[in-house]
Amino acid sequence: MDRDSEVRMLVLNSMVDDFENLDQIIFPTVRSDGRLLGWEIERGEVVTHLAELVESGFVGAFRLASEPPHEIRLDRMPELQPDVDSKDIHFYPTAAGFQLHADWNPPSELLDE
Repeated sequence: MDRDSEVRMLVLNSMVDDFENLDQIIFPTVRSDGRLLGWEIERGEVVTHLAELVESGFVGAFRLASEPPHEIRLDRMPELQPDVDSKDIHFYPTAAGFQLHADWNPPSELLDE
């Protein structure tokens, strides 16, 4: 798998446990996993791959709120400005995304954690 494909899978992997926010969980997790592979991964690269996953139907984008309705699925990738934490925007894999993740063979460096 090439680096772009692997980084895209790291992005997907970062959210398989729960709805996740870009700046609180997804980017820090992907950056950390990338370092285990010897890569420096920037936020913009993560946003690009996240958008690809949303646009291809592997991940859904949601606006979460404490008041009903608690989750609103967005019809497309939201605009995420550089250096702006959108705390109410979260991402979660679709059924197709979970299948893609199940078929992934992660690099051995990630299995040794």
